[in-house]
Amino acid sequence: MLLRALARRFGLLIEYRDGLHRKRAVPAHTLRAVLESLGVTSATVNDVRKALAEVLVQEWRRVVEPVIVYSSSIQSLTLSLPLDEIGLDRLVIEGTVQNDAGDIRQFHHRGRSCRIQDVKMVNGQRYGRVVLPFPACAPPGYYQLHIRASTSDRTIDGRALVIAPPPKCYLPRSTRRMWGMTLQLATLRSATNWGCGDFSDLRRVIQWAGEHRADTVGVNPLCAGMPGVISPYSPSSRLFLDPMYLDITAIPEFQRSERIRRRVIRSPLRHALASLRERDTVDYAAVRSIKRQVLEPLYNEFCIRHLDQRTARARAFRRFVKHGGPVLQRFAVFQALMDRFDGTPWSCWPPEYRTPNAPMLDAFCAAYAKEVQFHQYLQWLCDTQLGVADQAAQRAGVGLKLYHDLPIGIHPGGADAWMFQSQLAHGMSIGAPPDAFNLQGQNWGLVPFNPRQLRAHGYELFIETIRRTMRYGGVLRLDHVMGLFRLFWIPDQASNADGVYVRYPAEELLAIVALESMRARVMVVGEDLGTVTSEIRRRLRQRGMLSYRVLLFEHTPSGRVRRPSRFPDQALVAVTTHDLPTIRGFWDGRDIEIKARLGLYPTARALRDARAQRARERRALLEALHRTGLLPPGYALDAVPSICPDDLCEALYRYVARTPSRLVIVTLEDLVGEREAPNFPGIPVAAYPSWQLKLERPLEQWMKDPVVARLLRAVHRERRAMSLRNNHRSPLTD
Repeated sequence: MLLRALARRFGLLIEYRDGLHRKRAVPAHTLRAVLESLGVTSATVNDVRKALAEVLVQEWRRVVEPVIVYSSSIQSLTLSLPLDEIGLDRLVIEGTVQNDAGDIRQFHHRGRSCRIQDVKMVNGQRYGRVVLPFPACAPPGYYQLHIRASTSDRTIDGRALVIAPPPKCYLPRSTRRMWGMTLQLATLRSATNWGCGDFSDLRRVIQWAGEHRADTVGVNPLCAGMPGVISPYSPSSRLFLDPMYLDITAIPEFQRSERIRRRVIRSPLRHALASLRERDTVDYAAVRSIKRQVLEPLYNEFCIRHLDQRTARARAFRRFVKHGGPVLQRFAVFQALMDRFDGTPWSCWPPEYRTPNAPMLDAFCAAYAKEVQFHQYLQWLCDTQLGVADQAAQRAGVGLKLYHDLPIGIHPGGADAWMFQSQLAHGMSIGAPPDAFNLQGQNWGLVPFNPRQLRAHGYELFIETIRRTMRYGGVLRLDHVMGLFRLFWIPDQASNADGVYVRYPAEELLAIVALESMRARVMVVGEDLGTVTSEIRRRLRQRGMLSYRVLLFEHTPSGRVRRPSRFPDQALVAVTTHDLPTIRGFWDGRDIEIKARLGLYPTARALRDARAQRARERRALLEALHRTGLLPPGYALDAVPSICPDDLCEALYRYVARTPSRLVIVTLEDLVGEREAPNFPGIPVAAYPSWQLKLERPLEQWMKDPVVARLLRAVHRERRAMSLRNNHRSPLTD
């Protein structure tokens, strides 16, 4: 019982229901392992008693909570003070509130204007909760609160970060119903890229989308990747971009250096580029390698022509580095160390390099200054090219610009894990408990952040991550948004089913998202699929986040597809996602076929049941189209086709376009007729090439395809009609 009490004090859910609605009690060994990762020893009963006592002591000795979410309804501020040493009669409380701009307001209270709310004896010392009026924190922003409580012979200080958020995330005050498309940038084919999609390909797609009057273009996470890791949802850093997406030919040093251009058009480099373009899959390692071979001489060219000459271009680079601050410097150092140790995870480096504050790093930075600066140069190029894409969106009339996707976690061997390791829960991975799709549960191989340490550091990392991701764009999707409330932690060496949910300070995290969203004027989408409770959805809705609705999952209890009018206003709606089959793959059971080939159905009956269920789902979709008058001519409910032709795909997208939801998304794979899905969760890469399959046709072809244009026109017409119907409704109606 004591162990469970301690676990609850640290936010662990000792019981939960998995994705199969089965109640699970978390085993004691899991609770101990998670507590250990949080810095709490609980091996024996005495350890547990000591830890519980220490928690109590810390709670009362802390003058003020380290983070406070402020709203106009908050009338009081509570301090914890030792009453035996500081009597209210002689107590003077002075404080300052400093905003982001450095402006300071002071306040002053005497003990007689305060009141005591609670008293507690802790280790022989009497403490009291002293309540005083809360200093106003307006307008919305971040405030540094400094408290000093004193008498004639004793002074106690306390500090807190005060988050004063707007009531909701940013939502355009318009009744217009918007739409856009999403793509996996790496998988784009083009006549000019170097084996994977690049920022210039993205700019061309944005310009083309603007011609079809789209409101946004979504991309997979563009975060800095890990050597040997393919998934964009397992990044080295969520703060920085992946140079793999650079268009080398758009870099000014390339355009102005005939010597380097000649090198590229000569064999064998030219033949290697042609081979990478022709491949049906993205060879990440080869693309990174061939670009690196050219980027290094380009950097040398930049040093000679600009840095040494102190040109305007050099000054722009210096400004970027200065603005990037210490975090950019640390990231560049990490990248240089990765080069030095041939991509080995940092936990295997020599001990003197395993922490970002190690004394040996000063000597390393001095000896490898150019190598460190090279990685700052790469980030500058990435930022510049992504900025060009952002400007292209503005010129093309793509009002919401880019729609970014923020992964839920980071790779344990990556830059963020090295730079912020004191805030990590070491020895843990995040995942999901067993559900109907994964009976053994899931382990995503991502390291979780320690919620107590995030809070102790004033959420600097979380704030910076959200802020950087919102810099170029108008929509941000938070992957696995339930992670703002709780995450499923799995101890190393434990089975996926032996994990435990760990709570996060949701109110504080939601306040940060709302504040950054309003400042950047970026809409926020919470990916609330799966085992997300109605209470969590309610809180997300209150904060102005769009729900994430997928047609393939939207069924009534009777098995019917939800009518368009029954979708919520405050939502993004899609037919499918990158983690699900494309609509054509879904229709002909491509995912079932792959699972059957891999032996993932335990019995022949299970396979038959899956096929029968898919047949029922296809029929339900046809019935939904029929009820709304969208079923194309020639289709009959008693003869469901086994394939999904273009007109049927168009009808399904017209169906979701008729929802009152704020944003509808068309996946590029559906748009251009792909059968294969970008990702097949839970399947080894050797069995299915997730995140590697290129689109069958290059963008130069499908951009001119009349079938593609017809689908986009149909979606735009439906959304325009919905906008006219919603003119009389409040823009914030749900």
